[in-house]
Amino acid sequence: MTSRQTQMNLPSFTFRSPPAGLHLTVQEWALIVKALSAYQHNQTYRPLYEKLMDRTS
Repeated sequence: MTSRQTQMNLPSFTFRSPPAGLHLTVQEWALIVKALSAYQHNQTYRPLYEKLMDRTS
C-alpha cells in the first residue's frame, strides 16, 4: 500500500497580485480570516491562516 499526495482542486482562473496600494478595511480582513478559519484544520491552508492571524493580532 502506498500513500498518494493529495492534490488541491483550485479554480482554473489565473491569480494576479493585487495592485500596489490595495488596502483592506479591518472588516474586510476579518471576513477573510473568518472564512479561512473554516479550513485551518487542513494542512494546506493552515500556514496561510496562521500567517494572517500573526498579522492581525
